[in-house]
Amino acid sequence: MKRSHPVGPPDPRVKRRLAAVLALSLAASTGCTATIGGEAVPDPAATKIDTGNFPTTPRTVAAVTPGDAWQQEALIMADSVVAPFDIRPTLSKRATAISMLTGPITLVAGFGDDGSSKSLALIPTDKVIALGGFGYQTGFLATAADSTTNPTAFLSIGLLRFYSPESATQALAIMRDDKTTAPAGLDAVADAVPVSAGDRAGLQRVTVAARRGNLIALTAAAGPTAVEAGALAVEALTAQVAKATSYRQNGVLSPTAVPSVPMDKDGIMSRTLASPATDNAVFGLSPRVAYFEGYYSRRTRYMVNLLPEWLNSAEANGIDLIAETKSAVVMRARDHDAAVAFVRNKGKGGGVDTSANVFYTPGIPRDNVLCGRESNADKTKYTCYLILGRWTVQVHQSTLQLAQQAISAEYLINKAAGEN
Repeated sequence: MKRSHPVGPPDPRVKRRLAAVLALSLAASTGCTATIGGEAVPDPAATKIDTGNFPTTPRTVAAVTPGDAWQQEALIMADSVVAPFDIRPTLSKRATAISMLTGPITLVAGFGDDGSSKSLALIPTDKVIALGGFGYQTGFLATAADSTTNPTAFLSIGLLRFYSPESATQALAIMRDDKTTAPAGLDAVADAVPVSAGDRAGLQRVTVAARRGNLIALTAAAGPTAVEAGALAVEALTAQVAKATSYRQNGVLSPTAVPSVPMDKDGIMSRTLASPATDNAVFGLSPRVAYFEGYYSRRTRYMVNLLPEWLNSAEANGIDLIAETKSAVVMRARDHDAAVAFVRNKGKGGGVDTSANVFYTPGIPRDNVLCGRESNADKTKYTCYLILGRWTVQVHQSTLQLAQQAISAEYLINKAAGEN
């Protein structure tokens, strides 16, 4: 295998060119490159592209296990889950004192106690075990707090899907705890029950739930007092029950079959490199499907990362669809100029550390790609960004060579898939 190498000297002159390079219009479809002032540097596109062992053509994505499909369905469901910041704008932080789980819950055990002092323990462990026999299919949970280091409130909101209305009714009966005092206002929510109460991170926590068809809305809130926590939990539950009606369910209502969930949307998953093979059986996933892998909306990504700078840039540039694997993240922008602007602003939400050396990639026009060390706390890894038409691609790898090979493969994949 021919070893990849940086093209052009990785010195301050390259860094000064960075802003200009990312702002220029891409000309990949014509093979042209933009004129950059300063000393002439050899065009990386004149060098043979090196993709290593990565595939170079768009792939077809299919569910291998029921878990693969139910995870994607959870990511679709996420658009019908109320976010904590929808209830209170201040609930938009990740707290260190509690488990800030936001994402698909493909096993009902994900709503239980994980055994740590930070666990939200939304449903008592003994009841979670019992729920396993009532046709649970998938769910999505969103969690946020009002402070990173000293929260005075946190809120979790989830939607759980069961095999049938009858199985959801049985599950709700299991979840109900008659020893827990129902918070004020819960009786105004049809088919709602108290689930649990207790303390977490020095706050009082109240969990409540309500059934709608084969779905159960679940909310857990914490505050300085049980009264405040209960009021927040009921407010969130009321909102989630109403929003649940917007969820259009995919998949056959079968307890065992692989459901017929669309595993791709507008071909965005076909543009991704597959995740490396790992043992994901604990999530019910096949070896080449990672946790949180799939396509989802801009709002769903913000519920997870809680980075307002990222959201502002994504909204401004029309990012409307995202696909993620362990190997790549692909995003669709409004148009080519918006894709360029979005990548240029990535430093505000994590990306390439432009205070260090930055690199281009052999075989790819320099206007299309940028690689460098990650700008977050872990600067031992490398990130590459690709812009092609309205699409952006991000890859992470342990070495610069692997990152350049992965982004080279993504360049060929996305060229084949199209730039619009």
